[in-house]
Amino acid sequence: MDKTNTSEQPVIAARERIVWVWPLAILLVIVVVLGGMFAARELSDDQKTQSAENRVVINADGVLPATITVKKGQAVSWSNQDKKPHLIKGEQEAVSSLDSDEWLDQDESYAYTFETKGTYTYHDAANPEAIRGTVIVE
Repeated sequence: MDKTNTSEQPVIAARERIVWVWPLAILLVIVVVLGGMFAARELSDDQKTQSAENRVVINADGVLPATITVKKGQAVSWSNQDKKPHLIKGEQEAVSSLDSDEWLDQDESYAYTFETKGTYTYHDAANPEAIRGTVIVE
């Protein structure tokens, strides 16, 4: 006759299931933590890309790029890389707040956030014919 105690069998089965649950739980925690780290890094990279893409450089010859496209709610940053000071002026009355408040000296920047879709033109007060550009907001 088999002398195995049948009352111990459910306890042994439960222990065997627990042995498999812990490694799976630990693996799940590792995946969640690593996934969160990579997601945070990607968000950070996206923000850096957005900043670099939404940057207009002012130099003696004009602005680069002359036309830039951004999404509604994004900012455009103008960076003066010229030795002479520059002042950004919006050409539409509706965006007079686009105007930079002060002249930008070399290596200074100014940013404006576009909240309304449309096409906006601007120029430099010091040289309005040569230094002009367009922002397209989608």
